[in-house]
Amino acid sequence: MSPIRTLAWRQFRSQWRRSDWLTLLLALFVMTSLVTLLTTTSDRIYSSLSRQGAELMGADMILSSSRPIELEQRTGSLDPALRTTTLTQFISMAETDEQNVLSTIRAVTAPYPLRGQINTQPAEHPATPDINTVWAEQALLDRLNIQLGDKIYLGYSEFTVSHVLIDSPVQGGGFSRFNPQILMRADQLEATGIMAPGSRAGFRLMIAGPQPLINELEAQWQETLPAHQRIFSASKEREIDGNAMGNANQYLKLSALMAILLGAVAILLSLQRYAADQHNRCALLLSLGLSPRQLGWLYTLQLFAGWLFAAVLGALTGYLMHELLISQLSEFIRNPAPLAISSVITSPLLALVILFALGLPTLLPLGKVTIMQMIRSDSAQRTSRWLYLLCTALLILVISLYIGSVTLPLLATTGLLILGWLAGTLAQKALLFSAAAAKHKLRLSALLTLRLRQQRHWHKLQAGVFSVLLAIMAVLLLTRNELLNQWQAQLPVDAPNNVVLNIQPWEGERFTDWLDDNQINANIYPMVRGRLTEINQQPTASVLSEEQQKHHALQRELNLTWRSALPDHNKILSGNWHGEEEGISIEAELADELGIVLGDTVGFSIAGQTLSGTVTSIREVNWDSYQPTFYLIFAPGMLDQLPATLITSFQLKPEQKHLSNALIKAFPTITLIDIDRLIVRAQGIIDKLSAAATLIMLLTLLSGGIMLVTILQQELAQRRYEGAMLQTLGASAKQTLQLDRLEFTLLGLTCGSIAILIAELLLGLINVLVFELDVTLHPWMWLSLPLIATAIFAGLGSLIRGNLSLTDSYNLLKSG
Repeated sequence: MSPIRTLAWRQFRSQWRRSDWLTLLLALFVMTSLVTLLTTTSDRIYSSLSRQGAELMGADMILSSSRPIELEQRTGSLDPALRTTTLTQFISMAETDEQNVLSTIRAVTAPYPLRGQINTQPAEHPATPDINTVWAEQALLDRLNIQLGDKIYLGYSEFTVSHVLIDSPVQGGGFSRFNPQILMRADQLEATGIMAPGSRAGFRLMIAGPQPLINELEAQWQETLPAHQRIFSASKEREIDGNAMGNANQYLKLSALMAILLGAVAILLSLQRYAADQHNRCALLLSLGLSPRQLGWLYTLQLFAGWLFAAVLGALTGYLMHELLISQLSEFIRNPAPLAISSVITSPLLALVILFALGLPTLLPLGKVTIMQMIRSDSAQRTSRWLYLLCTALLILVISLYIGSVTLPLLATTGLLILGWLAGTLAQKALLFSAAAAKHKLRLSALLTLRLRQQRHWHKLQAGVFSVLLAIMAVLLLTRNELLNQWQAQLPVDAPNNVVLNIQPWEGERFTDWLDDNQINANIYPMVRGRLTEINQQPTASVLSEEQQKHHALQRELNLTWRSALPDHNKILSGNWHGEEEGISIEAELADELGIVLGDTVGFSIAGQTLSGTVTSIREVNWDSYQPTFYLIFAPGMLDQLPATLITSFQLKPEQKHLSNALIKAFPTITLIDIDRLIVRAQGIIDKLSAAATLIMLLTLLSGGIMLVTILQQELAQRRYEGAMLQTLGASAKQTLQLDRLEFTLLGLTCGSIAILIAELLLGLINVLVFELDVTLHPWMWLSLPLIATAIFAGLGSLIRGNLSLTDSYNLLKSG
């Protein structure tokens, strides 16, 4: 082993008794643990949901059409690595001699599905149903009061129910997927006579293969996609829990960025303190013949050894926490995707780059220390500003590559630097003003004023860093709470758990009476389907851009309703609600994306008729209310003459569950959808994500705590020296301690007050730009942050500083 390596190893072992070295390793460990947890969890949730989306769809991509698909045109030139199959889906009555039930029927061709699998009872089954047999869900058997092996009628054909469908890919969105499902062979569809000319059905071309080929094909088809077709991609489609998972990933991304920035600052402060304490050691080593280059290698090896220990242990800890978290979510993420090795090694490598990017400008000046500087206790030469700028640029570049965005880290770093400078400047002025105001009210006011003036530059840096740190910690806590509140708001206590479709108009009065007799509260909406075809008497194709014409609302028929009263889960943003007067209310996001404003005329094609009206209001819709929701609501009298069905939703309490079967028997042609399963699933996801967000927040706060301790350690070393000086000049130990406490109390109150302003600003920006939440103020924070900051400064200051006797003071001054 070379002498430099031997010396580096000895120095590495001896550093374990130094608090500055331990603080540096702890900062590395916590940052690596947290970033590993965030990286692996975010990547695995995304890949698992994409994989789960494919299994739920039965394919990686689906071309959906309201007309039969020209298969030769679509599949003739496909890459051989892509597999395809077809499916036809429609709604029809399944009948026995005594009962009939509205069901969703899927006519499939082998192989089906291309992704995922079909689970049945009995478990053994062929690739598709045998001739003259179907597979049906248990709900269908229950409603028809039949058993496995009994026969049902679909159109003119008779089929035997050979298997019970337990789990299978669900095709298409909307409420049709909640009907009792039936699976049949596609080659027997024609014989049923159900699919007559003009019948409503969905035609699917299902595709599976390598993701790059899928992405390329989707982009290619999107360019020439006709209006009656739409593409669904597994990487983009989500179930009802997608919004919660999406915001969870946003929270993970935000937490990762904050963890990296906090960890980087903690590492920088630890390195600066460590470098300052190595001043004399370096002077001695250089005077004994070590060259600056050898000294650089010595500290490089030492930093590398410290990184290897802290980062590897941190990565292992983060991975174990990740596995624990994924196991908690396993109920909702079925068959998690394999964890990529890159997700685990990214954080240690990121920590290595950050350590050396920050260590280079901090430790390089040690190679220029002379023995005379050690004797005179001069400070080491400063690093060139250009080197600091270069390393800062490198740090931002590395963080950008990790986050996957240049804008976010650049804005975050620049914003925090500006906020830190503003906070430091404001704190400096506030501290001097406070000391001047207390000039004749405190016995130690003169000493306090003198200290604040002497330390004004250090206070500017310290208060700036601590104010921003405290604000970030408050932001993480409140962001977590607001996310949880948003997730919980998706599941109100009185959320409907049943949806009823296809209520015929002549059954409306009898249906309302049935609800009243059973004390069930519900709002019933008439519904017709129509396609948006005109804007201001012009075809949509001539007034909208190519991008706007791809909007999904233009690719299908929309559910339309009429109503004189504004629904409770809607809010008017502009214009006036039409009431009984003629007018149309449009959903805000649709209006914005299509460029529709108040006063515009919109035209629809409905059941072969053309109808138009004026937009009189734009409203916000709560899509997570589990109530019937509509893009457009017409005034009464505008659609009444058109054929319509009724839709409603209501809540059945556990003791009322028996009413479901009674409702089906009373109205056999309706579609009753029990969405309790979705609500229970969503509630479970929210509970698990709450625990995950809490763990991440605590680890991020720990990273901030390390940074805070590092700041106070640097400050209190100077305070001990000043206290020793004052005691030798006649001050008592109690007076020096009181002086420190006065200073720290003022610092805490000032930093806490400034942190309130920063936190409210950051929370407003994050809520609007990242999570799309409303901006709210947090009055309790205005009281708590100053108290917390004061308690932290005073408490940690008392713990770390300790009391100095007169003898201790003499010894401290002698040691220099």
